[in-house]
Amino acid sequence: MEFSLLPKRILVVDDEEIIRDVIASKIQKSLAYDVVQASNGVTALRSIEEAAPDLIITDIKMPEMDGIELLGEIRKRHLNVPVIILTGYGTLEDAMSAIRLGAKSFIKKPFDINQIISLIENIFAVHQEIADAQEIVPFIRSQSFTIRIPNNYIYLSKAINYAFTTVRACWEMEADQLNDIKVALYEALLNSFEHGNLRVDKESKEKYLLLGHSVYRKYLIERMATEENRGKSITVFVSIDPIRVEISVLDDGPGFDHSSVNENLDPESFMKLYGRGLFLIKNLMDEVSFNDRGNSVRFLKYRPRGVDWNEPYDHAGEEPIVFHP
Repeated sequence: MEFSLLPKRILVVDDEEIIRDVIASKIQKSLAYDVVQASNGVTALRSIEEAAPDLIITDIKMPEMDGIELLGEIRKRHLNVPVIILTGYGTLEDAMSAIRLGAKSFIKKPFDINQIISLIENIFAVHQEIADAQEIVPFIRSQSFTIRIPNNYIYLSKAINYAFTTVRACWEMEADQLNDIKVALYEALLNSFEHGNLRVDKESKEKYLLLGHSVYRKYLIERMATEENRGKSITVFVSIDPIRVEISVLDDGPGFDHSSVNENLDPESFMKLYGRGLFLIKNLMDEVSFNDRGNSVRFLKYRPRGVDWNEPYDHAGEEPIVFHP
């Protein structure tokens, strides 16, 4: 594997200069990365054309070209660069558009600058893991596999990266075309880890997150270490064929009443860091179901039309894959 000795390059896009300066200063001080600033999407695109950044942090509401339009232009150019969205008053439609276009995360204003630094570090760590996994892809011979991981958050991204790179290799598609699958898998695994196995309720998560991410992380570690939770695991079943991918995520928890999952979510609730996982899965996947106990979610995504297909594939009336985790 090749390692670059050059520092990472971050592009910060916001029409408020003070916000750009605060973010840029903290990144340079904490991470020693190069930071370039732009006041709107138009100037950001010019900067991208001069030298592609390793990561983009952009506001949504800006003059001339907003953050959603900028994200769309980035994807049109097939630039696989991670994007973090900043927003003070974005709509649910904006949020869903950004996710479909491949946004990695949302930060709501006013924000904790340390949260942005942690998020940048996590994104680059995940990208390195993806690069590691891609070296193994040519040696994969099976399109169906099972991953069973200990109930520890350090394994979540590893399982996601392996499953995602395998689907991408089998379908031979660009990463941004499969972002829906990655988001759904992330939300399903996080749900199994926090709510399924550790039985963290919404009120506790909200309380500890308000005290800070480090406080919430400490709380999770304490829950993981209890005798009740120490031996639990999460199992991921993946089945891929040329037409569709089916994924089931099973935890060792008692399950929940999935009939209460919200079909709709207001923008304020969506922008929170909790409570939107199952809503996203149901809206991003083609089929979603749960087992009777409520400790397993199964979702299915049909392959987007490929360049070699003369006609789009019509799956209407077909029997779904029978999959028994």
